[in-house]
Amino acid sequence: GDVYKRQSQDSEGNSLHRRIYRLVMKRLILRYSTHIFGCSPKVCKWMFPTHYNKDNRIKVLHNGIDLEAFEKVENCIKSKEVARKKLSLPLSNVLIGHVGSFRPQKNHTFLVEIFSAIKKQVPNCCLVMVGDGPLKPKIEEIVKNKGLMNAVHFVGLRQDVPEILKALDLFLFPSLYEGLPLALIEAQAAGIPFVTTDTVYNDADLKMGLGKGVSLKNSIEVWVNKCIEAINSQRVPEWETRKKILIDNGYDIRHVVKELEGIYTQI
Repeated sequence: GDVYKRQSQDSEGNSLHRRIYRLVMKRLILRYSTHIFGCSPKVCKWMFPTHYNKDNRIKVLHNGIDLEAFEKVENCIKSKEVARKKLSLPLSNVLIGHVGSFRPQKNHTFLVEIFSAIKKQVPNCCLVMVGDGPLKPKIEEIVKNKGLMNAVHFVGLRQDVPEILKALDLFLFPSLYEGLPLALIEAQAAGIPFVTTDTVYNDADLKMGLGKGVSLKNSIEVWVNKCIEAINSQRVPEWETRKKILIDNGYDIRHVVKELEGIYTQI
């Protein structure tokens, strides 16, 4: 199907075998489950379109993030420069970042295309890519062929994502589709301006004034302009404001755990 119409997927393709598997599993889940959770309304509707609004077992339960880790970074690392020095990243360059597995849905090829076009207007910009996956060698080859190896940092799987986010000027996330991208929630926790696909933006934006959504049908020039606008934006809410918004929207991992504990004790 048209990739722009995909609202949510499981990243496992759409073969006949996979479609049969999904159909059987959905029926078994509906028959035997006492509680059914999805990480966003879109995911719940995609899984059970005819039951979502009338089956009380179906509930949105967000994937939470560790707000204490972000608060620690906020208190201990007072500037982008300090974060960059600690991570051995360029101190004076404009840093664009991405966090995600190297798989088709993350659209890394287009990500590199956008970055290459931005670099023509902002020569001192660099790209930091966090993650691993089967498409990483292909993306590394594309970066090499474009002569961008000195400007692109592949940092692999990391345990210090809050610190990396603190070092960035922009989070770029042009995914083809997502359920609910936790990486964008973390970017907002870190107070980083972000640009993402419009359909992803509509689900993930927490109204902090940090994000911009762009259609994948738009030209690369539109993406570049939105990215440069976001880089130049100075509207970053204070940590306590961001923290409250994250908690109010159900993304505090401790609240999520308590809610799950409550559900399990009722069963």
